[in-house]
Amino acid sequence: MFGFTSELKAFHTHPNFMGVANQGALALFLRHNNVPAPHCIYDGLPKLAPGCTVTISIDGVASKPVPNWRVVAAAKEAHTNPFTETFDDAVDELDTLLGAAVRDCMMSDAPLGAFLLGGVDSSTNVALMQSASARPIKPFSIGFHEDDFNEARHAAVVAAHLGTHHSELYVTPAEVQDVNPALPAIYDEPFADSSQIPTHLVSQLARESVTVSLSRDGGDELFGGYNRYMARDRVARFNRRTPRGLERLFIR
Repeated sequence: MFGFTSELKAFHTHPNFMGVANQGALALFLRHNNVPAPHCIYDGLPKLAPGCTVTISIDGVASKPVPNWRVVAAAKEAHTNPFTETFDDAVDELDTLLGAAVRDCMMSDAPLGAFLLGGVDSSTNVALMQSASARPIKPFSIGFHEDDFNEARHAAVVAAHLGTHHSELYVTPAEVQDVNPALPAIYDEPFADSSQIPTHLVSQLARESVTVSLSRDGGDELFGGYNRYMARDRVARFNRRTPRGLERLFIR
């Protein structure tokens, strides 16, 4: 017998569900603040990793996961056949590829929106969505009254520049704390990322207007969207000028 679900909580209703915690998954959670695929917090319930396919036979036997894309293979291909055009050509090619990916994700029969946090990834996503739409799209943002944690002001600037129908909601500390009791049921597994609460709140906000909302992760890591990346060149210059013996001492 083979069973699958998009939410782990659905298995709780199965008569054979045991709910035994996987000790290895607990160790991974303490290391990574989440339980990464293909591991699961429960024994006997592996997760299908993103970008992978499993084939089920008529007898209910599942094949091993087959990835649709391998980062190592892509890196080797890029090394063997590097992009040889100009920087501007590279920018145009990236814009074309990202735009095509976003347009594919916008094919939906349900009302469509987007999460906008003001960073490189979500701002790029919303900009590409707006360029592919004849009408103003609907991005959604969550704001905090504490300036150190508030990204809504950046999102508002991006939304105004793009001419979208932007919605934002500023929440209080009490409203944030009210979400805490529901987190185990929302995420099904231990999950310690601080973004989980604003993600839930912005999803609630979006659900009032749309049933599908696009998000984008990884852009800040790929394109230097965090402040710490600004120090990269200074660190690199320091490393080049530091004697090897002294450098090894710092590493220790």
